[in-house]
Amino acid sequence: MILIGLVLSFVFLRISYEDIKTRTIPNRLVLKVLFLSVAYAVLESLASGQWVGHLLAFIVILGPSLLLFATGLWGGGDAKLLIAVSPLAVPHTLLVFLFLISAAGLFQAIMILILRRLRCHTNYRPGMPYGVAICGGSFIYILIDLFYRAQNI
Repeated sequence: MILIGLVLSFVFLRISYEDIKTRTIPNRLVLKVLFLSVAYAVLESLASGQWVGHLLAFIVILGPSLLLFATGLWGGGDAKLLIAVSPLAVPHTLLVFLFLISAAGLFQAIMILILRRLRCHTNYRPGMPYGVAICGGSFIYILIDLFYRAQNI
């Protein structure tokens, strides 16, 4: 699971770079995240037997993600990315998972406002690349999950 978390971290970095630079998240990277998230969930399920929980988290996230896309609040890449990372969570940690993503989004929004105020960002583009927040929150969730597992060995 540590190796999968490490590989996911590098994919998250690449997605964040692409989302900041081009405001798009390539489907090939979303598919990598989905594959790695499912692999992480399967390995976690072998230890805990919670495969149904990972599936439920996926189903619960699916609806709101599609709704955010359909209403135009999010781009398709953001919605697909959130759906792709959702197998990492289980129902009893889903609120923590979403809180971490939201907190990462808040931090990102504050940083964008500060940079705009200081005029450090000369290539201003409207909107916020929320894929960065999804990746950041998911990365922190993985770190917490791995730390928790290390404590309970």
